[in-house]
Amino acid sequence: MHRLNRGPEPACLRHYRITGAKWEDIEPNDKTAIQKQLFDIQGYFCAYCEASIKNSDNRHIEHFRKKENHSAKIFEWGNLFWSCCNPNCCGFHKDSSATGSYSPDDLIKPDEEDSDDYFLFLATGNIVVRTGLPENMRRRAEETLRVFNLNGKNSGLIARRRIVAKNYRESLEALMQIECSATAKITEYIGQLLEAARNAEFYTTVKHVLTLQGEPA
Repeated sequence: MHRLNRGPEPACLRHYRITGAKWEDIEPNDKTAIQKQLFDIQGYFCAYCEASIKNSDNRHIEHFRKKENHSAKIFEWGNLFWSCCNPNCCGFHKDSSATGSYSPDDLIKPDEEDSDDYFLFLATGNIVVRTGLPENMRRRAEETLRVFNLNGKNSGLIARRRIVAKNYRESLEALMQIECSATAKITEYIGQLLEAARNAEFYTTVKHVLTLQGEPA
């Protein structure tokens, strides 16, 4: 999860809000317009776990506040994200009965808050709550991890993040061996790797590991 910058809403959403339509009533061309706008915000990555959603079978338009409980927000632009289709994390897990009760206000919303303020992404693949947070921030961070199951073993996310972290650290070490290990060069290499990582899964993990924000593997 990382901060997303939400652009202007698709024009069609206002029409559906006014008419009181259901999500199932949306026209295919309007859904395409919404999808395009979401891609402009997120690229081909899940808003919550940052896994790739390039495969159309692994993505869906997710309502941050559930349609069933918040009918007035079904067509609200700020309530829509791309989520992966992993049944054990992210949007599907949030809306599962197995998750239990929660308040959406207790979840970190990626277009309004920066997860860097709450979490450290470690080389082990785990996400941990930063120490020293005020009680309200700590509670919301823990609830976000629980509801989206971002550390759940059954989601496969920890292992996938660990592999990505390992690959990027090895790439940095290889670059350092080719030339010198001067601080300026290391900083340059890290910048190159981070730029490449923007177009790959789990960018925040890569950023934290390469900039040594988390603990070593």
